[in-house]
Amino acid sequence: MILYYSSTGNSKHIADRLGNFLNSKPVDMCSIKEKTINVAHEDLYIVTFNCFWGVSEKVKSFIFQTEFRNIKNLIFILTCGGILGGADRQVEEICAEKSLPKPTIYELRMVTNYSILHGIPNIDAQKRKLKKADIGLEKIMQGKKKAYHSPFIMKLLQPYIHRSYKAYQSTKPFYVLDSCISCSQCEKNCPASAIKMVNGKPQWIKPQCDNCLKCLHLCPKEAINYGKTTVKRLRYFYKNPKNAME
Repeated sequence: MILYYSSTGNSKHIADRLGNFLNSKPVDMCSIKEKTINVAHEDLYIVTFNCFWGVSEKVKSFIFQTEFRNIKNLIFILTCGGILGGADRQVEEICAEKSLPKPTIYELRMVTNYSILHGIPNIDAQKRKLKKADIGLEKIMQGKKKAYHSPFIMKLLQPYIHRSYKAYQSTKPFYVLDSCISCSQCEKNCPASAIKMVNGKPQWIKPQCDNCLKCLHLCPKEAINYGKTTVKRLRYFYKNPKNAME
């Protein structure tokens, strides 16, 4: 079984390729309503993105609120734009608290979407990173890639790095430009249901969201920003390196 949570397509791409390899259809966590999942004595893959050296609130809540039965092996594949840091510490702690099998964790470096703190690389750089990620995934599927284990110092720092995630969960810095065309894609795409269209414009109706930036990157008019740092920065959504537009 393959479960995934993706904001701008990196993790979905990995889940789709993994699904083709395993002949198993990936399932988006956001579409699951059941509170009990029977894995039927198969391997359970969870594919998602690194979030301040950990996983997002959506993923954490999903794991804690779901009863998993009959897991053979538990494998996490975490995509990231830079380094995974001590994210393995949090994943291991979550699994231990839920009495899940000890997870095997893999790191896959892809293109960052976190334009609040980082600029998005140009198309050529994106292609190079995505090709390397596909090679890395191939090694995972063939059992030739080593599991990820962060250095001791990163494990010590992990709680402090991840703590800053809470500040960025605030929806106050989000705003919309006059170029908004009222398409309502942001409202439909928000995994936290934090956006509501009011008089044809998005409003963030919850004080916090998952800070996945899906609304910002998928806006067809690039009309959504988070504070000043995302202004004029590139938007990103996964494209196959073979088909990426120049």
